[in-house]
This record gives sequence, C-alpha cells and structure tokens, in this order.
Amino acid sequence: MSNVTGNDSEFDSDPTVDPDSTAPTETTDHPDTNSNSEDSTGDPVPTPDVPKLDDQQSTIVDEFCDPSVDSGLFVLSSHPGAGKSTASGKAAATQLYRHYLAGDHTPERRLLATSFSKEDAADIVPDIVDWLWALYHRDEIPTNETVSADEIRNIERRLRQGASIGTVDGVLRSVFDSIATDVGFDGMPTVGNKALLTRLRIDCYEELGDDPEYGPLVDQLEVAYPDSNAQEVSEYVSSLREMLEEALLACRERKLSIEEFRTDLYATVNDVYAGQEAGSPAAIHDAVERACGPDATAEVDALETDEMTALTDADEQLHNEWLAAIDQFCELLGAYRERYDDLTRQRGVIAHVDCAYWVAEYFTADDDHDLDVDDDRRERVRERFQDQIESVIVDEAQDVSEIQYTALAELVASDMKLFLAGDLKQSIYVWRNAHPKRFQQAIRDGVYFGIDWDHHVHEQARQNYRSRPDIVAAINAVAEETLPEPDRGNLGELDITFSPLQARRSSTERTNVHVAQFRRRENEYPGTEDWVTGEGNEAQAVARVLAGGVEDGTFVTTDDTNAKQDTDADASISDPTDEIDDEETTDAEKASPPITVLFPRTKYMGAYEQALESRGFSVGNERIPLFETTAVRMAVAVLEWLIDPFDPERTKRLVTTSPLSDGDEGLRAASSAFQRHGWAIEDVARALGLAASDGGDELEHETGSGIETEPETRTTEGGTEPLPEGTVRVLEGLAALATDLPRRRADPVAVVARDVIDVLGLEADPLNCDMATTKAQRVANLDAFVATVEEWEGDDRYSLEQFTELLSPFIENPDDGPDRPLVDDDVDIVFKTVHQMKGDQDEVIVLADPARSIGLYKRTTDRLITTTNRIGLAPPWNGAIERVDVPGFDNGLYNPFADSGDDIGLRWTLERWRPSTDGSDGPDSLAGPELFQRACAERRAESWRLLFVAMSRAQSHLVVPLPSTWHPEYWNLRDHWAGVLHDAFDVGHGAPGGTHTVADEHDAEEASFAVAVNDVGWVESTTIGSDPVETPRLPPLESTSESWLPRFVRPSTVHPLSDDPERYALDHLMGQALHTDSASPEIDLPYHALGPDQIGQLTHDLVRRIATRNVTTKELETVSGPVASILENCLDTYAGHLSDGDRAVVHSFLAETVIPQFAMSALRERVDRAEAVYGETKLEGVITVDGVKIEVRGQGDIVCRHPDGSWTVDDVKVALAAITDAPRYQVQLATYEWVLQQQLGEDVTVRSYLTYFGVGDTTVEQKTAATSLKFCLEKLL
Repeated sequence: MSNVTGNDSEFDSDPTVDPDSTAPTETTDHPDTNSNSEDSTGDPVPTPDVPKLDDQQSTIVDEFCDPSVDSGLFVLSSHPGAGKSTASGKAAATQLYRHYLAGDHTPERRLLATSFSKEDAADIVPDIVDWLWALYHRDEIPTNETVSADEIRNIERRLRQGASIGTVDGVLRSVFDSIATDVGFDGMPTVGNKALLTRLRIDCYEELGDDPEYGPLVDQLEVAYPDSNAQEVSEYVSSLREMLEEALLACRERKLSIEEFRTDLYATVNDVYAGQEAGSPAAIHDAVERACGPDATAEVDALETDEMTALTDADEQLHNEWLAAIDQFCELLGAYRERYDDLTRQRGVIAHVDCAYWVAEYFTADDDHDLDVDDDRRERVRERFQDQIESVIVDEAQDVSEIQYTALAELVASDMKLFLAGDLKQSIYVWRNAHPKRFQQAIRDGVYFGIDWDHHVHEQARQNYRSRPDIVAAINAVAEETLPEPDRGNLGELDITFSPLQARRSSTERTNVHVAQFRRRENEYPGTEDWVTGEGNEAQAVARVLAGGVEDGTFVTTDDTNAKQDTDADASISDPTDEIDDEETTDAEKASPPITVLFPRTKYMGAYEQALESRGFSVGNERIPLFETTAVRMAVAVLEWLIDPFDPERTKRLVTTSPLSDGDEGLRAASSAFQRHGWAIEDVARALGLAASDGGDELEHETGSGIETEPETRTTEGGTEPLPEGTVRVLEGLAALATDLPRRRADPVAVVARDVIDVLGLEADPLNCDMATTKAQRVANLDAFVATVEEWEGDDRYSLEQFTELLSPFIENPDDGPDRPLVDDDVDIVFKTVHQMKGDQDEVIVLADPARSIGLYKRTTDRLITTTNRIGLAPPWNGAIERVDVPGFDNGLYNPFADSGDDIGLRWTLERWRPSTDGSDGPDSLAGPELFQRACAERRAESWRLLFVAMSRAQSHLVVPLPSTWHPEYWNLRDHWAGVLHDAFDVGHGAPGGTHTVADEHDAEEASFAVAVNDVGWVESTTIGSDPVETPRLPPLESTSESWLPRFVRPSTVHPLSDDPERYALDHLMGQALHTDSASPEIDLPYHALGPDQIGQLTHDLVRRIATRNVTTKELETVSGPVASILENCLDTYAGHLSDGDRAVVHSFLAETVIPQFAMSALRERVDRAEAVYGETKLEGVITVDGVKIEVRGQGDIVCRHPDGSWTVDDVKVALAAITDAPRYQVQLATYEWVLQQQLGEDVTVRSYLTYFGVGDTTVEQKTAATSLKFCLEKLL
C-alpha cells in the first residue's frame, strides 16, 4: 500500500492570494480563455467565481483526477471553514469532463456523489455545475480539448436529472427500486413518509395488544416498563411502544437477528454482574467496588448477616426478573418485527433505515437468512451498478451510519476511485447512529467499504476562510483544552488529535470575541433555570450586550456585508469588507448584523426570547414544530370538521373548543347563534344572511327554506353588538366549504387543505387568533403544511377521515413532526440548535446555555442503550422488589422513579465517576459496567465536539455568556462548557466594561486574541430592522375594482377566467371547479351515487397508476396481474360506498372501455418509449403580466422524459359526452408546456397532449402558441 500524506504550506507564500479575501479565486492564475458569453440559443452562460483550492485540497483533487491512477482511496479531512465541499465539487466536475471527452455522453452515470444531510446534498449539483463552468472559462478542461457551452448545458441537465447524486438515503432509494420486488414488495414503496410510518408503527403495537397470543405479553411488559404518566413523574421515559421501535431500529442498523439481539442483552446483564453469581455477596461487593471504590466496599463488608441476606435475595430476584423480561421483550420484538415488515409490504411504505437495511440484506443474504434471493439475478444487479460507476464521492463521511456504510459497500468495487471528505471533530450525530470510526479507519489505515485500498492518499485542509483571526485563536484555545483531553473530547471511541486552524481572513480593529458577563447569586447552579432566567443572569446578560453592541456599532457592519451569505458555509466565497473607521461610517451606512443564537438544547429558548424582546429585538425561532403553529392547527381543525360538516357535535367542537374559537373574533363569538340553530352551519349561515351559503345545492337539500334572516350580533356584558368582521368572513367561508361535499371528498387532501386556507383567508388571520405571528411567517407555515400534506399523501388517495387520523399523532405531539420554515427576513435574531447550524455560518454567533452540565441527569432512566457497539435493556420495574440499602448508592439496587438522591440504584446508574485508583492526582475515571462507560464516554465526547462546531460557525463576532467568577465547587472543566470557556478566555483577569488580551504562554504572538467583557454601550432597548407590517383586513369576496387579476391560476382555469371572469372568479377564489357548459352524459353509469366529477377522478387515477407501472399488453388485455389490483384499489377508494350492482357497472366501464382504450392509445406508446415516467408532477412557475407577478400552479398527470432529451406532458380526462370545449384545453396544454420549459430550460423540447377516455377516445396535441398563456391573462386587465 502506498500511503501519501501531505504537509501544510503557508498560504502567504502564494503571490496571487489577497490576504483579506475569504476564499481567493483562481482567475489570477488562469485567465478567461473561453470568453463566449452566450450559448447557441443566445442565453448568457454562467460565470461562477469559485474558491481557490489550497495546497492540500489541490493535491488530493489532482491525485483523484490523475488519469494514470485507475483506482484508490482519496481522503480529505478538513477543518471547519476550509472548503472541503469545494474540493469535492472540482473533483467531480473534472471526472465528468474526462468521461465525456472519452466519448461517454452520459458521464453522470459514472459518478456516485452523496452526502449525509439534505442541506449538504442539495449543494452537490450546484457545486459541480459551478466547477464545470469555471473550468470551461479558465481553459482547464482535462486533456485540453474543447467543449462548447451547449455541451456543458447538456451535461448540466443530465446531472440534475441523475439518480446517483444526492443524500445517502436518496442513492440507496434508487438502488432499492431495482430490488424491491425481490425482497417481497409489489413495487417501489414510499420511503420516509413520516405520517404513514407513524400510523403504521402505532397499528403494529395496537395489533399486538389485541392479539390473543401477544396481548398478555404486552400487558406484562407495560407493567414492567411503565410510562411516565403511569408513575406520575415528570422525568420522561420511553413507553413500551417506543422501546420496540428503538429496538427494531437498533436491529436494522446492526443487521441483528432477534437471537443476536437477545445475546447482546444477556451479555449486558452478565457485564453488570461482572460474571459473578447473582444473589452472592461477591456480586454485590464487586459491583460496589467498581462503581464507588474501596471506601464503599468496606461498608459492604461491614453489613450484618441479615442485611446481606436481604440484599442478596433482592438482587437475585432482580436478576431473574431481568432475564425473564429480556426473553419476553425479545419474543414481543420478534412479533413486532414480523408485523412491521408485513404492514410495510401491504401499505407500500418504509423508513430510510429500512431501505438501507433491505439493500444490505439483499446483497449479503446467504443460506442462513430468511430472505430467498436469486443468486444469479443478485450478481447481475450488483454488476450493473458496479460496471456503471467509476468514481464515488462521499461528503460528510464522518456522519454515515453503519447500515448506510454496509449498503453502500455493496456498490463499490476495488477498481473504482473513492473520494471521502469529512472531519472527525465535527462528528455530532453518534446519537443518530452515525459511525465515524469508519472514517477514522479510512484516514489511518486506508480501509473503507470493506476494501483495503492499494492506493491510499490522505490530506488535511487546515485553512479557515470563515472566521476572523481572533475567533480562530479562541476556537484553537478551547479545542486544545477539550478535544484531545482523555476526560473530555478524547473520552470516546474516536482517537481525536487536534492541529490548530489557520486563519486566512484579515484581522480587524474591532474586538471579535465577547463575553456577556453576569454575577452569579447564591444557590444558583450552572445550567439551572435560575441561572439562565433569573434577573440579570445569563439570558439578560446576552440581551444587554447585543443591544449595546448594535447601538454603539460594535456588531454593526457596512451594508455590503450584512446579508446572510448564500454560499457553501465550509468555504465562504465572499468576505465581509475591512472595517471602516467609526468616524467615517454614517448611520445610513450602518446596518443590523445577522445574529444567530445557538443552543445545545431547546430548554431555555423561551427565556432568551423574552429577554431579547424586552430589549427591542425581534426573534425568529427555527426550532418550532409546524404542527404547533396556530394557523396550521386551525387548518387541521377545519379538515376534521369537513369529514361531516353537518354533524352538530362536530360543529360544536369547531365553534367552542378548536383553535378557531379563541380570541375576540374567534368563532366562539357566534356560539349563541349556533346554539339557537342546533349547531347547524347551514342554518346559521342562512339566518345571518351570508351570501356564500346561497345557491349551495346540498345546503338547500339539508335545510329547506323559511329561516328568517337575523342581525349579525353577539351577546356581551354590555348587551349585544355586531359580530366581528373576521368572524362573519370565516362563517361565510365555512358555509361555502360545506357545499359540494362529493367533489371535496374526491379531491386530494392537499387540494382540500389549500381550499380551506384560501377560502377562509387563514393567511391573513381573519379571527385574530395568531397575532403573534407575522403574515409572512404565517403564509410560510401554511404553505409548508400543504406541501407536507402533499408529500405524505403521495400518489395515494385518502378520505379526510383517514388523513386527519394520520395527522392526529402530530397534533398530539408536534415535536414528532417537521419544524416550520423560518422566515427570517423580518427578524433581528434567529434561534437554532447547534445541530441545525451544522454546515452553516453567521456574522454574529451567540453561544447560549454554555453552563449546562454535559453529564447525564443524576437519575437518568434510559431503558434501552443503543449508542455503542453493544445494546442494553434496563431491568424491569414494578415496585415488587424489596427496598434494600446499598452502600454508596441512594436508591438501593434499582429504583428508576426515585424522587431524590444522586442515582437510580446499583444495577442501572449509567454514569458514575471514581477517583484515580493508582494514588496519583490524575483525573477521575468513569466507573461501572463496560456498556455504561462506553455509552457515557461517547455522549460526553460528542458534546465537546458540539462545542467545537458551535464556535466555528462565527464569522465576525462570537458572544459567550459567562459568570464573573468561577466556582470549582459548582462546576469543573470536565462537566461544563462554561468552565473551559471561562478558563480559555481568562475571564477572571478581565475587567467588566473593558477588553483584555489572552495569550498562549508558548506562542503568545500567534495564539493571542482579545476578549471584550461587557465592553459595549449601555442601552435600555434597541430597535433594529424594519417596522412590523400591519396585517391588512381581508377584502370582501366580491371585488369592486374595474379589473381583477388572480394571485394564482391553474392551467385548467386560465381560459375560462380570461373568457368570462365575472362568471368564474368567485368559484376560482373558493377553490371550486370551473365548470363550463357541457352536454348530458352519453354513457349509462350510476350518476346518482357517483357523480361525473368522481367518475372523472376515478378514471384519471386508474390511468395514471397503470401508466406509471411496467405492465404488459397481456395484463392490459386480460385485466390481470397489477392491472386488476390497481382497478380494484381505485374502486375501493372512490366507489367503496356503492352497491354491488352499481359497482359492477362502473367496473365494466373501466375494464371494458377505459383500459382497452389506454392499451391502444398514443399515450401508452409515449409511456413505453420513455426513459422515465412521472405521475402527478408539480408544474409551477411565475409569469409577469404588465408588471404583476402571477403564480401558475399546475400538475401534469403523466410526465415523460424520453431518450432524446425531450419531454412530454399528458393530461388525462374522461369524456362522458362529446367534447366541445377545445380552445380551453389548447390553452391548458400550452400552459403545461410553458411551465415545464421554465423548469427545465428553454432549450428543452416539450410536447403536451390531452387524451380522452370514454366517448370517442382521442388524443389532442397542443398546437396553440405558448404565448397564449400571457395573452389570456392580459385580457383580465
């Protein structure tokens, strides 16, 4: 093995580098020799200004791209802010060019590029594309051959469509698509749908509870492992259902069978008892000695005989019950796993970890596995992937999990080139099953993906282009005290070494490191609520320093530096300009700096928000669950009501207890009117004379006539007064939503959700129930909700009742769902967790809550330990074991629900420290069973790496709250970030209100940095940013303006809206179909039970699902196999309520008319020749008409990508009578073409078609000019 290791060289020796630039470009070295500014279509070509690679990055990229090297492992370990993603982007672009110039016109298929997170993976393609153009402009294309701009456009387009670039999960998903049927699935399942998976797991558990065989076992284990509510304690413990989910995840991650899992649990118990016989004095003696040392052992030896007997008897009972609980748990886990796998196959949904597991299982299964695999086919599949891929790039390699590693290893062969980029010091996802040890092995030994690579190159990038030099020096000072230390950062499995970061940005006259100092009061302990939230304490100290620093210019930057940088955070390509003297900086030139407050936990975000808002700051919290937001909860409440809006009890709940009832203008204001009319929305609407209820056929049918109109009033303490305008508007909207129920029941839930939002005007908060949220944030919340519903709904169809049931776990526990998208344009300060900030950066970083203890809570009750290479299950607890005292412990053998003391007993206290046993003054060491030590060590070591990540996010200013004095009796350097920061920043020698210099005694000049302690002006409050925007009142439904222009249109509504806006505007606003005049149906179907719209939806869904499945002609002709399954499933969804006779009629129409028509249609020909087929694809764009931007929201029924690079869009309709409205559909098709071209590029050929099934099956090709969309919209002005 050749092992090449690079040496650092000083960047200053390069004469092309401007010392004040964040990421110097290479344009000085390589003039732009390809000066073409346009491609053949006349469009300008991109001219990206990509960062320059330093010596180490250039070395590793050159080695990787060296054509004389056929294969090998190339590892770049990189400090934060060094630009590792930039290096991997250039490596990928160079390899793409090499393959393309060698005659491969699909070079993207030779490259597998992946990263851990969605955010990082989203940057892969843009980074590569930037380098494609940069190499083109610099004339650095490999082999010095010429590539045209049009050819690069083609490579870029194919790259964006490729399936082998993205997250690790995404890449494995594309592999699983090839083997899904081989592992028991009917086809490719949905992957990662949180709503479906949550419901599936709940159903698994409930089915076990109802099963006669396993129900008693569930009952026994629920007693043995009671949840927090059953014990009435505040400390959270996992429920039995959650324990089963965690256990299955652990088995998936490690590819463990149930027996292997059981063996691990037995081994943990044996370790806890140190191999001693349970119930023996020796077992007690050895356990106490391991945990507490000789003093406590002496107390054990001094126990009276009856005391020892009671203790050993109780210990033996605990041991026996523990082993019995393990057997019961494993038996239940086996049944849970079987049910889980059955349900995932039945429902067609799996988790990301399942996807990785099945890929690994498929390729590694042998005769001992339950999975029956065709060996020949498996090798063909493996060879197909391995023969196609030649270069593999893995970014953030330290975050790859064990099961992802195992699965990816099956795609990689020793004749490939493998490029890894990562940083062990930024490994902060061990708790989420990341396995950085693999990356460490690649660095040291040249082994990765199970291959001992013959050619192994490693380089370390140490330059930091992100932070000012004083911040870099502060990071180094703290890292040197933590990361290599055996009781801190080097406590875990990783062997961490630290080489200092090298600052490449220029220094400034202003201080960059700040301490918000406060005085600790008596009886306030680090990290407690009083410490953080007390008067004048941590949160208020931070608010005071930020307010003063913004006001006096300490944190203020010039206008061209205040924007958040939309760049790769690991390689900032734009540098905040050098500081301008305060005397020369006018108020107009100053702008508020971007400020992010980072939290290691979410506990004190509320306290910080209150403190900052009291100083005049506006705060945006990125860690707020989407389903906790008021507007989303209002939308969900209305969806639940729409299940049956004529049910009085359901309406009563909506009016009196739902989120819409709150506030002065909430629906509760109309409760008296609802009471008088029996909680009937239709009667209330008519009584109040609301226009929206008029003309609703279903309302007429339900209520009849004869209800007199009454004043719109509510009863108050002072008498009566008119109902608030917002209340009236929402009531009007609810009445409108209650109409046309058959259509709403047939629509996708995402469409109904959008209707609810638009019709009720929830974006404008009509009931004033959400006044604390800005309109922009509310709009973002509701848009995210609709997008989430659409994602979770997928291609399936759910009734409102089914889907709201899927949403119910997230309404009950919002933290289990997604977070809202933060709109930070209108806020001064953003809150994030450190994990959320990974890969990002900001001008000003505040490190909140640094005094929290990184040790386990003293009575931690973790029941299942899965963060190490071993697994442990806690003992059972039902209170039956006799309470006996154990020397050295406050809670005997085991008491997980103890309300006092420093432990939960001898047998499951997870963190215990004991002094050095060799008599030296060395640090204390972790004590107790090996599993406990490993789990605590990993968690503690990761916490110190988290501090390193947090500090390295800062670009220009780092603010840390610390007390004025350090009290070793309350904290130590082992347990608190604040202790190390206090020491490293030399806070004890700094005067409040001043600035002092911290110098390294070994290298004072290089490592010194200034620290400002409360060195800002004093202000009571500050105001930065823009004034709050007042939310306007909702306009009336009917506009009185001379011309009307919609905020958005759909392709199907463009023509009728432009042709007759007065007729269709109201229906458009309320989300109702714009029905044009049509002939009576010519096909005899049960329209009394299934209306024409529902038949259209049914036909549409049937054709779409068949078109996107690889079905044979025989299956279509005989309506067999998957075609028959799809037909029955569609009938169940749309026609499940029909009588057998009516269902048979609809079945006959579909099986004997629609399916044969599809089999012979031009649509099927297009599907068969397509390279890829997509069902129900979003087609969205924005068009400007006379300066007004209009959003076009469409959805292509069937979108195909063809081998020649062209695309087709097909719209599917059922014709129950002869079609006469051709102009409308021509405009609709033209709109589809226009939108898809906006998404793909003007140079892409797009054709659109309309295919009718039913009366006179025909295909219509779009022939109207694409400009017809703009022409139609202009008619509205």
